[in-house]
Amino acid sequence: MQGAETIAFRSVSPATYRGLLAGSVKATDDICGYLTMPRMGVDRPPLVVISIGSQGFKAGREELYSRALNDIGIAAFVVDSFTPRGFAETTSGQGRLSMAAGTSDALHAIRHMRDDPRIDARRIGMLGFSRGGHAVVAAHHRGLQEAVLGRSDAVAAHIALYPALNPRWRHPLPTSAPMLLLYGEADELVPASKSRACAEEVAAAGGDVTLIGYAGAHHGFDSLGPAAATSSVNLSRCNTFIESDGEIVEETTAIRTGNDWAGFLDQLQKALGTVGATVGHGTAGREIAVKTVQGFLRQTLFGGARRAAVNE
Repeated sequence: MQGAETIAFRSVSPATYRGLLAGSVKATDDICGYLTMPRMGVDRPPLVVISIGSQGFKAGREELYSRALNDIGIAAFVVDSFTPRGFAETTSGQGRLSMAAGTSDALHAIRHMRDDPRIDARRIGMLGFSRGGHAVVAAHHRGLQEAVLGRSDAVAAHIALYPALNPRWRHPLPTSAPMLLLYGEADELVPASKSRACAEEVAAAGGDVTLIGYAGAHHGFDSLGPAAATSSVNLSRCNTFIESDGEIVEETTAIRTGNDWAGFLDQLQKALGTVGATVGHGTAGREIAVKTVQGFLRQTLFGGARRAAVNE
């Protein structure tokens, strides 16, 4: 990312959430992220850790939201889960990196950056797109934050844009932090019904979640590219869940991940998968969610009546 400071840290690449929850895995993967600070010279600003989607940096979302955060006095740290591992995207092969690994990267980035004296460690949020959105939703879990970050309230705000919800927690244990979930009503990769179900499940478990859907919007509604048909693998018919012990299971077929994430996806594709979906920004423009994100973070990281700002 142009003008950003590159910061290295360590993470781990588990197939499931078992080891992360148990605290039994040691961070040995060399990962990096890109830090941009507010231009207004804010002393010890809040920080938002951003998790990338399957398209990687070519989607252009990372710079869009980093600038938007910097403009309101928030530092942005974009985690590069791909390049240090030797690839640039996962659209052509989701088996390259498990969802749990992406969540691990985000949480280990927080663990590293909260010790940076330039950052206010009490005000750290998460934001992510698609598979990065999965990391945001998955990390909104008391047990996971306690295991990786040592406390269940280490993250002050969660924002997930059209998050991948295969898998999601079967029994959510939401933290006290508010979560904003933004989705497209016309999403063919993550059907709107799954986003609504996820929000309902989190709310039923006592979580503070705001759900906003955009009429006619497709998956990746803030990408650089216009809405267009793709040949992406489509597992939207699957219903995969993270069990309380961290294992991942598909509900219909009872297929389990075990220690083979790529093999798990291959089995799901053969059993329930299809090919193709429309992805990209639509007629509303790719900045459709920027002001909502800014409003949510102004209230959660700087205080105030959050819901009024989110809906302004």
